[in-house]
Amino acid sequence: LKSFNGHGHPRIGALMRTVAPLIAQRYYACVAMPNPKGFLITSCDRMVEYHQKLNEVTDGKVRWIMKLYWTETLDPREVERACEHPDFGGMKYYPRGLTTGSEEGITDPTLLWTPGSRPYEVARICAQAGKPLSYHGADGFARANVRIGGRAYREGDELDPYDQEEHFVDQTFPYVIDAHPDAKHVFEHLSTIPGVERARRSRSSNIAYTVTGHHPMMDRRDMMRGGLRSDYFCWPVPQSFEHMQELRRFATEGRDDVFAGDDGASHPKDAKYSSCCSAGINTTACSEELYTTLFEEAGALKHLETFTALNGPRIYGIEPSKETVTLRREPYTPPKTFVCDDGTELVNYQQPDVREKSGIRSLNWSLVT
Repeated sequence: LKSFNGHGHPRIGALMRTVAPLIAQRYYACVAMPNPKGFLITSCDRMVEYHQKLNEVTDGKVRWIMKLYWTETLDPREVERACEHPDFGGMKYYPRGLTTGSEEGITDPTLLWTPGSRPYEVARICAQAGKPLSYHGADGFARANVRIGGRAYREGDELDPYDQEEHFVDQTFPYVIDAHPDAKHVFEHLSTIPGVERARRSRSSNIAYTVTGHHPMMDRRDMMRGGLRSDYFCWPVPQSFEHMQELRRFATEGRDDVFAGDDGASHPKDAKYSSCCSAGINTTACSEELYTTLFEEAGALKHLETFTALNGPRIYGIEPSKETVTLRREPYTPPKTFVCDDGTELVNYQQPDVREKSGIRSLNWSLVT
């Protein structure tokens, strides 16, 4: 069946006119993230406008599931209005400053579980309407004296980037779930052993997880081999080999609470290759090839369709696709760049070429379009 993308970045402007049609070519539905640069989706009217723009550039060939940007000041009445839209897919939580487009994110995550706060009321409304709450699962600062990843933090200390997800798993996510037990929660782009262990330990019908195509196919050695390689820099940061291996097992074992969300993050070439490079990996042109290669290497092709086409629609409350796609077993190399209609060059994912320990092969499937 044609796949469902639980985490897409169709962008805005010239980038959207290039990226959104690529998503439409590969997916029958896509959850559009609400943080396009210069066009943050912080109101119902902005969401409707973005939805219209996306439909215009894709001619209705893909169903866009829309998210609202979960801010500290968002009026809950805006969320009530959004719930009336047939393609509203709930809220997206960003911790402020920890990823691309998070400048309007929430600075104090305790607001999510503090009755009477606007973020709490937003979550309550979504829970009543059955709309998922999605999370960029990371914290920037320790909220207590804790040990994370073998490191000791005092309250208020800035967290090491490699500890941000584990702190969220231990110190934030459980409180949000306890405060909103009837809500649907989606932990996006899971990337660590503690995250996987939590998923295994506290399996619940209202908690789900997305996994990207790139996190199970690379580790931090790829990002730092021979120098800092911005092609492989993203948030959450690639972890060690052990985290990558556990994530591969988790994604491919046929669970009903994990699904595809490629997080294909396109950036202009000059932004990706700069002294302060943009975080994100553009897997838009190879996400299905990545997932199919991953599942084949795990001996789990029988679970691929559940992961790519069935779990996500069920979690978002829509019907799966009735269309099918064909993947051919042959070597595939994604284009190195795409050129937008204004001349902007977008960098694409390229498979790391050193695999002496992991045994991961080059992409050996291609999507027939």
